[in-house]
Amino acid sequence: MALRFPFASVPYVLRAQQKDESYARRVQEMLQPVVATLGGGRFASHYDEAISAAAEALYYYCSLAITAQTLGEEHTDLLPVQAAGRPLRLISALLHVGLRVLLPMGMRRIASRLLPDVAPSSVVHQVNLFHTGVFFFFGAYPSIAHRLTRVRYLALGKAGGAEVGQDGKPKWGMYNWLGIILVAQQLIQLVQWWHARREAAARQRVQENAAAARSGQQLGSGADGAAASAAADDDDDDDGVDRGRCTLCLCDRVKPAATRCGHIFCWECVMRWYETSSSSNPVCPNCRQPAPPQAVVLLANYAVAPDASCAAAVASAS
Repeated sequence: MALRFPFASVPYVLRAQQKDESYARRVQEMLQPVVATLGGGRFASHYDEAISAAAEALYYYCSLAITAQTLGEEHTDLLPVQAAGRPLRLISALLHVGLRVLLPMGMRRIASRLLPDVAPSSVVHQVNLFHTGVFFFFGAYPSIAHRLTRVRYLALGKAGGAEVGQDGKPKWGMYNWLGIILVAQQLIQLVQWWHARREAAARQRVQENAAAARSGQQLGSGADGAAASAAADDDDDDDGVDRGRCTLCLCDRVKPAATRCGHIFCWECVMRWYETSSSSNPVCPNCRQPAPPQAVVLLANYAVAPDASCAAAVASAS
């Protein structure tokens, strides 16, 4: 069979995958109200992920284990086979369906434990994008489950096969370049995320050290000094601008920027706050009032007002 039919090209594999995903969603839409009727709406909502996995497994099992082709593969004239071109056995089909359904769930569980500050669905999406880039470059396995079970597709139609040159190797085409771009994009985003994570950890250490130093000063001073420092802290907490200190990094402000509500931070600090915030409605870090990032104003000529105690000391000395 491997000698008579070529391996399928990338566009036809993608078309079959998209058809199968739409059919699997249709099965889920039919299964969801059945579960809600039997177990109640709360039960169906709580086990929504399991219901989706069961619907997907039901669709692929009925397709591959019974007819040896899914509806999407039949639509594009593709036949799933082993990597060497041998027909797909029942055990291999069951293993393929199990990995295809359970692997995303396992990835989300692992991501939630190793990266608690990142959405698990986002991690799975980025991993799948990286593997899609690899698939575009090599044109062999469209998903991680296909790669682990060594399942490929033969093109039964005349137009679905991958183009090969005179040497028998696949020709270099547009999808190869697209695969390089996707892989490079994911690697760049990974490096950027790692640097942002290190900067956030360093900023947190600075904040902890500054808080420890301030608490130590309050403990070492007398009652009058503690009252004065507490009053000064209250003044800082009111609007965060009296001492020229950013309330996000607890250091002197660099490139002061004001939100719509009037609070002032470092430009880098407030922009990083918006980047790391998962809320769809951006708010001010201080007062939690709506403050969209496009309304933040960079205060190029901003000057910090002198401290009242320093001004009184200068006036008495003169």
